[in-house]
Amino acid sequence: MLEYATQPQFVYRHSWRVTDLVMWDNRCVLHRGRPWDESKYRRVMHRTTVAGEGPTAIDGRPLQAQQRKENDDGPDRSAHG
Repeated sequence: MLEYATQPQFVYRHSWRVTDLVMWDNRCVLHRGRPWDESKYRRVMHRTTVAGEGPTAIDGRPLQAQQRKENDDGPDRSAHG
């Protein structure tokens, strides 16, 4: 399905200009950031939740629950033997 959905005729690629604003609904799109020259371009991003549920972690749980689990697990000590 991913191969089908990412065919060129279904992909929108934005050519940025000063003052541009792009919004999308994460529930309905596949999206990803693209590399850019940090020394040449300023990047400002804001996340807004208008209504409904907040962000979801990769395992499907609400992101806040995922963050709590990571905090409860404590630091990763695997590299220290």
